[in-house]
Amino acid sequence: MPGKLTSRESLRFLNEVAALAKAGVPMPEGLRAVAGRGEGGVAALASAAAAETERGVPLSQALRAASPPAPEHIAALVECGEQTGDLYGVLDTARRQAAVADRLRETFATAVTYPALVILVLLVVTQFISFVVLPPFFDIYRQLGAELPWLTQQVGAAMKLAGSVPGIAVSLAAAVFVLLLITSHNVRNTVSEAVASRVGYGETMRLGEAMIVSRCLARLLKHGAVLPTALRAVEALLPRRSTRIMLFEMAKDAERGVPTAPTFERALPTTAAYLYRVGEERGDLAGACESIADYCEEHYEIRRERAAGMFEPVLLLLIGGVIAVILVSLYLPLFRIPGLVR
Repeated sequence: MPGKLTSRESLRFLNEVAALAKAGVPMPEGLRAVAGRGEGGVAALASAAAAETERGVPLSQALRAASPPAPEHIAALVECGEQTGDLYGVLDTARRQAAVADRLRETFATAVTYPALVILVLLVVTQFISFVVLPPFFDIYRQLGAELPWLTQQVGAAMKLAGSVPGIAVSLAAAVFVLLLITSHNVRNTVSEAVASRVGYGETMRLGEAMIVSRCLARLLKHGAVLPTALRAVEALLPRRSTRIMLFEMAKDAERGVPTAPTFERALPTTAAYLYRVGEERGDLAGACESIADYCEEHYEIRRERAAGMFEPVLLLLIGGVIAVILVSLYLPLFRIPGLVR
């Protein structure tokens, strides 16, 4: 029996359902076609959903009743489409915002991967210098009896440490870590979520996620979706686990009839938080979310460009500074050689 859908299978199934809704094909017939040409979890889910919808069961219920069931956010998105009568519009909005979320994830991943690659290159350069470049220089100075300047002594000690067993072990561990960042999607997302907020991307992440949530809620609520269902539909689009948990709490509050503004305000800038609170109080949450999305998008683009441009010059200065110190330390003793020759 196929297991739960992976994120890629979920997106593929979502695209298939959106295409069926856009074409106006009867859902049971279209799902049978998807099951016939699909494979793995997508085919199994489509087949199970087709059987249920043929009996008159709504598609959202059919997806939840499948074994294994569809991811909750897909069922919630379909339920929103059923509530609004615009299944394709809802799914198309979700797909567009999912693409925005992917770009957001890549931005955060770059914030971690790029510096890690630069540091790895720096470690490789220091290992090369410690094993290949430094020994001949120090042999020459030793044979001449030249007294090494303080800077040269310190660089020599540092390079000796880099070439020792602990130094090599650290370099190898760093290389493995960087390879995992590059090759493993889960590792990259986990590390980027933990680190990005501490290296200047925290506010950018907050604005980006608030933009995605507000844009989706504005579209779903405007067409008549129920707030708890809309919140569950948006939940899986977001990069950070902490924000997904926040939306889950908001959905619970909405089901109980409790205002959601106090919870959502944790993820919003002050102005956007005020707009959401006023919109909820006045019963115009869709309009408020549209204004919040525009506000967050404008500020997100500014901060993203600023944060993305911040690291490159700093990292270049770091590498250039380290190499410059090493080169200067190697050439400083040359100024003492003429005195030794006389």
